Amino acid sequence: MGVDMQAAGDDTPTHELNLWQKKNMLPFNNLKHVVAHELVHVQQENMAGDTTLLCHAIKEGMADFLGELISGKTANHRLHVWAAGNERKVWEEFKKEMYLNRYHNWIANSSQETADRPADLGYWVGYQICKAYFDRAADKKKAVHDMLNIKDYKAFLTESKADEKLSGGSKF
Repeated sequence: MGVDMQAAGDDTPTHELNLWQKKNMLPFNNLKHVVAHELVHVQQENMAGDTTLLCHAIKEGMADFLGELISGKTANHRLHVWAAGNERKVWEEFKKEMYLNRYHNWIANSSQETADRPADLGYWVGYQICKAYFDRAADKKKAVHDMLNIKDYKAFLTESKADEKLSGGSKF
């Protein structure tokens, strides 16, 4: 669960850490958000298996989104801060790769972290897709159930209308 990364204090040595590790080292009180995120992953066992970036992004983003509903804050808040104002750009880049059977540019890509762009933006994209789906749903409990039982990720994306939102058709 990364407790060692979620229990940092002012005196925690960071000189041997890479940029991603330094940016993700958070105070202990952030642990509840990470626990909520990981608990959602436990509930995702009924979701269809898929090797596309879209699938992986939705699973991670869903864990962030539903984890936020549980704990009050997403486990990856810094991605949302960075993405503000960059939504369309990130989405256009993501769309070019979302049906490929790899996620190395979007998830678990800590070596690609720079001062100008965080790693793991697939979490943010997946969060936006799940939030768009949830926000459109009249029955929120059913929306959560539907999310945890996705069988067709492309259809879920279409139903969410996230493309319209992320392409600039609606406000964030």
